Amino acid sequence: MGYNIDNWKTIVLEDLKLDYDKTLATLKRLNCFDVITHHENDGINIGLGERDGIQGHLIDDDNKKTWLVVDTVDISGTASNRDFHVFQNLVRYSSGKYVALLIWEGGDSLSCFYTNGGTCNETSLDELIVDWVKKSFPYILEQ
Repeated sequence: MGYNIDNWKTIVLEDLKLDYDKTLATLKRLNCFDVITHHENDGINIGLGERDGIQGHLIDDDNKKTWLVVDTVDISGTASNRDFHVFQNLVRYSSGKYVALLIWEGGDSLSCFYTNGGTCNETSLDELIVDWVKKSFPYILEQ
């Protein structure tokens, strides 16, 4: 996609945790290190896109590894195309499940982004929707 995301709708958010050390390293590698804001009680915001970006809080596990537990994600608006690619890099070092519906600029295209345990993918929904309409409303096509 060569343009921005107008609407980002989280569908599934199940125990999504980002490896915090690898998150910092990835943001630095991608020249996005300045997007992190720390809040009280270990709250973190990674300011991607024009809206909320990634919001969560830090925890340490039994092995003294620090994780960013993701509470919300909304990477839409200005610069969201670039920042979506940053998010794809961050979730490669994650655990848990996440699924979002993305409506691209002007509603020209829909896609589904998902990650499960560090594996991520984006799938266009355009063809699936066309097939669904054809199967669900055959009488429209007959007119």
